[in-house]
Amino acid sequence: MTTLQSVDRSIYPAQPFLIRILLVEDDPDQCSLYRLLLTNSGFEVVDVADGQQALIAHQTDNDSFDLLLADWGIPNISGDDLIRKIKDEDPLIRTILMSNHPDVRAVARECGADTSFYKPDLIGLIKVVFSVLPVATAIVPC
Repeated sequence: MTTLQSVDRSIYPAQPFLIRILLVEDDPDQCSLYRLLLTNSGFEVVDVADGQQALIAHQTDNDSFDLLLADWGIPNISGDDLIRKIKDEDPLIRTILMSNHPDVRAVARECGADTSFYKPDLIGLIKVVFSVLPVATAIVPC
């Protein structure tokens, strides 16, 4: 089992850019693990458990999200449909569709996601997140 320890973020200088991620994952254990990994990598993470909550968070949050990281098999609105809806409202948001299903890459392409992520590769998650962010904003301490 992989465990992550909390990192003391106070030792890092203030970040010129704070990347905000909307994480949509219905499995509480995976959600906690992804949130911890992303937070310890310097990102601000808002997590919700289903597609409807994600739409509400995206529409009502005062600060915009830079990245939508959505599981394909979430309740209420599937991850691929969520990406379509949010991309219609916010075409500049970066999006990643994630799943452990072998067809995730094809579905991600079809729904307009920037890329896909095959769960549960934790190191791969960070690489995929950085790969879709603009270079100027992807400078965060690891």
